[in-house]
Amino acid sequence: MSQDWGEDWRSKASAGFLTMVIASKRPLNEVYETLSLGSPFANIFSMTILGALEKEAWQSIIQKGQKEFLPNSVVLQWVDELAGGLPYYVQMAGAILWQNRNQEIAKNDFNFQAKPRFEELWKDLTEVERLALRYELGESNLPIPDWAIVDRLQRHGLLRKNRGVFSSMFAEFVKGQR
Repeated sequence: MSQDWGEDWRSKASAGFLTMVIASKRPLNEVYETLSLGSPFANIFSMTILGALEKEAWQSIIQKGQKEFLPNSVVLQWVDELAGGLPYYVQMAGAILWQNRNQEIAKNDFNFQAKPRFEELWKDLTEVERLALRYELGESNLPIPDWAIVDRLQRHGLLRKNRGVFSSMFAEFVKGQR
């Protein structure tokens, strides 16, 4: 990666010629660090983390998703258990449930469809984030995770406020990883 384009874009943005919205899995400074480069964007962006939706927001998605079948509290609890408010998984759980109309069949289908995404998610985590998730799942032989790591995982929606993993299916996936 050439650093010249970044410096050029920074100067254009600073002069008001360019507005930028950059979406990345990791903060830009971390992306540049992995490439042994200094980020030209260090102090011109504000970072917004898109984590889990508020309870009312994801429930609204499920309730509006299928007009002739109004979800009850059992359905909403089922979606929460699988998706934890993360938009991608909420949509997936809702769509699969509407297609199957049977929670057990839908749960198996969700597990099948979510597994490749769980693998990507796991791969994208740092080693300390992985260890923190495993610790929160009860692996007592691991060091207590740093508060900043737990906070980051909560902001991204991977850990709930009570420090439980966002999805029971993802928790099972994590337990099978080493």
